[in-house]
Order: sequence, then C-alpha cells, then structure tokens
Amino acid sequence: MKNLFKNTGNQSHAIELKKLVHKKQIIRALYFNGPLSNAKLSKLLKLSTPKVNSLLIELIDNNLIEDLGQGNSSGGRRPNIYGLIEDGFYVVRIAINFF
Repeated sequence: MKNLFKNTGNQSHAIELKKLVHKKQIIRALYFNGPLSNAKLSKLLKLSTPKVNSLLIELIDNNLIEDLGQGNSSGGRRPNIYGLIEDGFYVVRIAINFF
C-alpha cells in the first residue's frame, strides 16, 4: 500500500498526483462495483484503455488488485477481469457523537 503513495521521481509532481488520483478511482470503482474489465473501467472512469491498462499493471505490481481471469464475451476476444485482492483492504469507520 505504501507504494501507491510513493513518488518515483521520474515525473513531475503534478503528473504523479494525477496518476495517484486515477489509481484511487480504479480501486474505488472495483470496491463499489465488484470485478470489472479494462474496457468497463475505461468507460466508467472516462479514461483511455491504454491508460487504465498501465495503471492496472502498476496496481497488480503493488499487490493491490489481481487479474481474476477471463470474463464472458458476446463475440470477439474475452476480456480480462480485475478485482481487489481478498483481505487486501480494510475499511474503518469512526462515529463521534457529541452530547
């Protein structure tokens, strides 16, 4: 997880920040929508397919998501389906009430 927020130093800070935002969007989309293909992620996030593919590869390398295999197709090539690694994330909710 710490690699998600790591600045590689190869690109400007603004580009790295934008990349981080896109990675978070992918993780959020997979969390709320379940496993998705590259094409569905591209449409959902309004990003190009090559951009999503490169971000998916980085997230796989960081052990945050995994390739779940091939999905169904109504014609043509079957898409790879990506999802979050099981037990890879925990959600903590804190409620503070004042009386």
